[in-house]
Amino acid sequence: MTWDTITLDIDDDVARITVDRPEQLNALTVDTLEAIEEGLTEAAAADARAVVLA
Repeated sequence: MTWDTITLDIDDDVARITVDRPEQLNALTVDTLEAIEEGLTEAAAADARAVVLA
């Protein structure tokens, strides 16, 4: 899945969710939080053992 406000990279057992809203100084909105939740769900489905939120 692709999102406008975050990126998700999964390498081995580690998922990295990066907030990507530089024009808004990466402020969190409801849409961004929903995207993070979807990213966490996708990371869990990929059996990630750790998640880095950046």
